Amino acid sequence: MSINKIAVFCNSVPDEILLAAGLVSEKIEDISLNHDISNKYLASNLCSYSKNALDYLSENKENYDGMIFTNTCHAMEVLYEICREIFEDKFVYIIDVPRNRKDNSVNYFYKVLTDFVKSIEAYFKVKISEDDLEKAYLKINEMNKLRTDMDNILSDEKYYVQSVYQQRIQKEYEKMNIQQYRRLYEEILERKKKYKNEVRIMLCGSNLAPLKIADCLEEIGGEIVLYDFTQGSRRYSRTNTYKNIDIIEIISINYLNKPYGTMTSDLKLRAKQVIENIKKYNIQLVFLSVIKFCSDEVFFSALLTKYLAKNNIPYLILNTEYTEKCSGQLLTRVEAMLETMS
Repeated sequence: MSINKIAVFCNSVPDEILLAAGLVSEKIEDISLNHDISNKYLASNLCSYSKNALDYLSENKENYDGMIFTNTCHAMEVLYEICREIFEDKFVYIIDVPRNRKDNSVNYFYKVLTDFVKSIEAYFKVKISEDDLEKAYLKINEMNKLRTDMDNILSDEKYYVQSVYQQRIQKEYEKMNIQQYRRLYEEILERKKKYKNEVRIMLCGSNLAPLKIADCLEEIGGEIVLYDFTQGSRRYSRTNTYKNIDIIEIISINYLNKPYGTMTSDLKLRAKQVIENIKKYNIQLVFLSVIKFCSDEVFFSALLTKYLAKNNIPYLILNTEYTEKCSGQLLTRVEAMLETMS
């Protein structure tokens, strides 16, 4: 029996529901070199990640049985509408994620996810039982606990973990293989290194812009203490359980109470959270990655830099396209900033 693979674009898509349905989710992050489709359907000033995702899906459509979006930003809503038109034979769905965390938001999101479950059952002709949801929920919790343990290593004041492991942490999580994830955790424990430099660096913003920015920092002597990504941090931190309520409601509560994200919360609260992490981990330099034409991240970077300036924390904004490589100009700017701090 073939396994249905679903393309996802946001960490607000509940892995528990997809896993309970026997579906495999894959976060679209690979790079497409052919931009004919995106140039045809999308405006030139739309988020470059969304444009790349459309091109990649067009090239690899036979690998996916569906695509699940969230309304977390304008670019995703546009991409959903285009994919619904282009991929008529696929399961194309958008989840309405509340931006606030009031009690009525949980009730609303519960209804949204209940409808989502019904849509999956109808399209893929499966039945998602409470037992299936509970098993999937417990497995995700186990993955989240390991992720939290690995995050604690990444944030240790004496040690740092090479960027290649930060990237693998996210990639391996999506495979939902708990044994493989445990092996990665053990490998990270063995490979952690003592800090050589005195400058404690935080890489903040989008983990999509560019994909290799952490590698670039390490190549020129930077050692990253803390990763605080818009997308990455929203998936992992809560593993609460509650008695006498069903699993869908638990998922609704947990997803709406994860760390603040740029796309799914009040930007002031998100900025406040970043500043708290900076103080908690004694960060001395912030690199803020902003993907080109992402309006949410542009607004957030303008707000955050005010907080950073007020607290006398040096920072550098890295505004770039969605790409695997760091441009020479970007590397020069990063290196110059590190030299001023040494």
